[in-house]
Amino acid sequence: MGLLGPLVLAFILSGTLGGADDPSAFELGLADEDAGPVATGFRSVLADLEADEVIEFSLADSRAELEGLVDDGDVSAGFHLGAGFGDDVQANRPAVIEIVGDPGSPLATDVAEAVAARFAAELDSVSLATASVLTAEGG
Repeated sequence: MGLLGPLVLAFILSGTLGGADDPSAFELGLADEDAGPVATGFRSVLADLEADEVIEFSLADSRAELEGLVDDGDVSAGFHLGAGFGDDVQANRPAVIEIVGDPGSPLATDVAEAVAARFAAELDSVSLATASVLTAEGG
């Protein structure tokens, strides 16, 4: 999986920076206010990373709740998918995965940014492949 490279590096760095005793060094949150198929795909990516014991993630009902989880130290960083996120992706409009990070946990914030960037890159490659197929078919 292409996501694991940056995350493994971050995990190694966390060990060298004193996080090795903390088995949940990358506790991340997700506020999914979209709940569409693209957001479900992102949630699946997080679930796969959790199954691989790279991250642990908690769900929040809103961005405000996610910010509270970060502020309270329950998670070190998180993702916010706003309402309409999936519609924007599917319509080829700019779509944003917002990162909410704890300034005291820059490594976890970097991991969240890497996950979001990799997911966005995968979406871009799917869009490009779809556009190429449509062009090749004359559509």
